Amino acid sequence: MSSSTDAEVQSGSVPGLAAGPWLVVANPTAGGVTRTLVDEVVSAVAEVSGEVSVRWTTSAGEATRIAGSVVTDPDGPAALVCVGGDGTARELAEGLARGLGRWPGGGTGAGGGALLVLPGGTGNSTARALWGQLPTHEVLRVLAAGGCRVRQLDLLRLVEDDRAIALGASSGLIADVTRVALKYPEIRGRERYHKALGEVLSAPAPYPGTVTVDGELLHDGLTLLATVGGGRHRVGTFEVLPRSVLDDGLLDVCVVDGALPMSAIGELAPHVMGGTHVGRPGVAYAQGRTVRIERSDGGPLPFESDGEVRPGGGTAVTLEVVPGAVPVLAPGAAVAG
Repeated sequence: MSSSTDAEVQSGSVPGLAAGPWLVVANPTAGGVTRTLVDEVVSAVAEVSGEVSVRWTTSAGEATRIAGSVVTDPDGPAALVCVGGDGTARELAEGLARGLGRWPGGGTGAGGGALLVLPGGTGNSTARALWGQLPTHEVLRVLAAGGCRVRQLDLLRLVEDDRAIALGASSGLIADVTRVALKYPEIRGRERYHKALGEVLSAPAPYPGTVTVDGELLHDGLTLLATVGGGRHRVGTFEVLPRSVLDDGLLDVCVVDGALPMSAIGELAPHVMGGTHVGRPGVAYAQGRTVRIERSDGGPLPFESDGEVRPGGGTAVTLEVVPGAVPVLAPGAAVAG
């Protein structure tokens, strides 16, 4: 599918982005993706790029393969447009980072191909980190008006799996919410997570463990929540990492003590939603380049990244920052980090 426009509206209108065709990668299983939405995106992108095509994903991991292959093609697209959720954005980001030679060392590779992430999933934390609460049509309006720039997004690396994480990972509460939310596919958008949150908070299950940042102990004991990022928000709702910057080469880490009484957890919850919890009793916050989260009783560590629950259990994970891994299209002024 393609269309053309006059030369004066080619993709050179985005500073730092080469001219050329764009590729829309759409995930039909994502919570907010419809053919109507994809057609609208194609029409809007064509006004900027002059030429656009569409690839629909059919299986897990396909978006990574698409991004990795097209970015090494000298005639490949100048930009990839993600129409999907956080999982699709993660796959495309990993494919770009690997294809550009920026994995796992960071932003030293050459090449082109930037990523535009649109909010087409359930949580949409990746889109929110870059664009705030703007809906898809408003993001496209900014794009058409030439209000974008290219930023070099940091990624996280899950060392044990050699796997990229685009915006963040959590053990404990948010991992449990992500798992419970899978039971409610009929609920659309973030309301699914809100329902799951209520269920999890009715019977929270803290685990004994440790969190270390660059080799220094940050937390030792019962753990209600340990979050690493990346983006400031998780599941599109919790502003767990309010000090995070997307391209500063650092991971932000927040741990909530699992020994807090239920009354204190209830009081803390709205602060975590609004990002005002740092410095409150039971909250530890740090920044660094390597983070290790470990469960100390031998049980499986509840863990999710970019809204996907990690299968197979395991008692510990190690996360490293991959600085400047992916060029992304973002608004001229940072919205949230």
